[in-house]
Amino acid sequence: GEVTACWIPPQDSRSNERAYVKFGTTKAAQAAIDASMAGELFLDGVPLRAEWRLAPSRTQDSRDFEARGSNLMTSRDIMRAQMKQRASK
Repeated sequence: GEVTACWIPPQDSRSNERAYVKFGTTKAAQAAIDASMAGELFLDGVPLRAEWRLAPSRTQDSRDFEARGSNLMTSRDIMRAQMKQRASK
């Protein structure tokens, strides 16, 4: 399903802060949870665990914004650009 927001904390903060993903629909979020429980969800070869947020966020997060149409790159875009650059050498 469509991801509307995603944030991964810097590596040095990951023991204190969790990453999050927001989906456009509950159905899409449930599919991600199901994939995680089935061991089918990975990031850079590392299996990911997912769980529902049970409480609303305490504050509005400045990292949470509508990114559609922006010039931001996804991690997939960055990885593809790096692979293309390596292949052209």
